[in-house]
Amino acid sequence: MKRNNTVLVVDAGGRGATLVHKYSQSKYVGKLIAIPGNDLIKLNCKKPLKIFPNLKTTSIKEILEICKKEKVDLVDVAQDNAVAVGLVDALIQEGISVVGPTKAAGQIEWSKDWSRSFMKKYNLPIPDFKSFKSTRLGIKYIKSLKEQPFYIKASGLTFGKGVYFAKTKYEAAKAVYSMKQFGKEGQTFLVEETLIGEEFSSYAISDGNNFKIIGHAQDNKRAYNFDEGENTGGIGCTSKPLVITKQIEKQIEGIFRKTFAGLSKEGRPYTGILYLGGMIVGSVKPKVYVIEFNSRWGDPEIEVVLPAVVNDLFEVSMAVVDKRVG
Repeated sequence: MKRNNTVLVVDAGGRGATLVHKYSQSKYVGKLIAIPGNDLIKLNCKKPLKIFPNLKTTSIKEILEICKKEKVDLVDVAQDNAVAVGLVDALIQEGISVVGPTKAAGQIEWSKDWSRSFMKKYNLPIPDFKSFKSTRLGIKYIKSLKEQPFYIKASGLTFGKGVYFAKTKYEAAKAVYSMKQFGKEGQTFLVEETLIGEEFSSYAISDGNNFKIIGHAQDNKRAYNFDEGENTGGIGCTSKPLVITKQIEKQIEGIFRKTFAGLSKEGRPYTGILYLGGMIVGSVKPKVYVIEFNSRWGDPEIEVVLPAVVNDLFEVSMAVVDKRVG
């Protein structure tokens, strides 16, 4: 494997900074680029670095031009909107080595409606749910049920802000109305059963054929102590959570196996990092349920999981590109 490779990370925030820092530790990496990047990235990077703060992660044409101009050897697409617009597909078409799922495979994140239907088809453990495109029909459905807590979720990408916990049917109806604020991302929404348990996230890397589980984490989703307040993108994080026992790990591996196999069967082989957002329900015979999948690392979870990985990240990424995972 040649040295002095140029790696481009498509992301910002803590996740982008963590990835750049990890790549900068590789003996195979000579230069790094981050789009859009941020000032924090500069503080931790151990190699020459360029950032493009005025570019968006969805600026496909400009990113392709930079890849050619800078002779980029590897692109790590780590951001959900970039996946959703098909950046990975565009890079593959140009013959540029890339880590990340195609737009079709990434639909497991960017459409909760499609994702839940996929999970149901492949018999993954999930809460009861119904999808709606009509505010009126969604509220009518809620009114037909007994009084209970619900989760109301926008189907599209909302940076972790499109999920509402409703303690009552009245609050659920209000949450359905609030889906309009997310524009097209909230035009389709889900009404889901509320599960009670311990939430966690797990990370696996796949080359489209084989996969390896990298680690597990547990962050704080709600804004205030004792699970109170609105949902956030995650505040504070630990790894490895005490709730992840050998029995739970076995269930997690089974979920990943069925998911990757299902995506391949659908003609959407998955490459890159897949995030499993799960919940452990019950104590005597605990069962893992799938709350969501994300088509990239979680943030802040990556900040506690990736630093513990002893492997060279460039080598790991090239194993994905060359189909050598496993």
